Amino acid sequence: MSLTKAQQDAMNAAIPPAQACELKTGLWSSLTIAQWAVESNWGAACPGNNPFGITWAPKSIYGRQMLWTHEEIKKADYVVWKNMHPEIQVVNTLPSGNLRIKVQRGFNKYDSLEQAFEAHGRLLTKGLPYAAVWSEHCQDSTPMAFIDAMAPIYATDHAYADTLKTVIEAHALLCYDHPPQAQEAPVPFSSQLAGAPSSGNAPRVADV
Repeated sequence: MSLTKAQQDAMNAAIPPAQACELKTGLWSSLTIAQWAVESNWGAACPGNNPFGITWAPKSIYGRQMLWTHEEIKKADYVVWKNMHPEIQVVNTLPSGNLRIKVQRGFNKYDSLEQAFEAHGRLLTKGLPYAAVWSEHCQDSTPMAFIDAMAPIYATDHAYADTLKTVIEAHALLCYDHPPQAQEAPVPFSSQLAGAPSSGNAPRVADV
């Protein structure tokens, strides 16, 4: 599963915020990158800096944008969805007998990808109904078992868990998990002298 140069460049840009998110929330970077890739088509679709398709709620602290989205539902649930979304469109019937539909839903708008990645990490580790699943798997060395438990909650696509695990394995994303904590840069000797200003050349320390 090779990537185009544009996809590889986009993934390279997604790795730092994914690892920063892991340092803040504990959520595996590999899972964050895989969800970013699947949900945004490797960064090609990211309206409002929301690559994860996180839906808007009335109590959300973020802005709202209305977007068309595809969902997989059972035929028996069509009337319920129709009542909630009068604009619903049936795309096709899947081999499973479920319906693939197109509806408009409200999604969060973020100021930056970094903000979106952190919001995604906090959702999966602290948000209902993910918190119980996270509590059960947060000590796992890899996200695979967590993915199996989380996927049916996160997405209507019954193959979502397998898709995420395939992306993680195909692109060796586990190597990005467990990033080291940022270390404070050493103070230049000249800056230790009384009254001496900083040289200004030391690398900035990442906020963690």
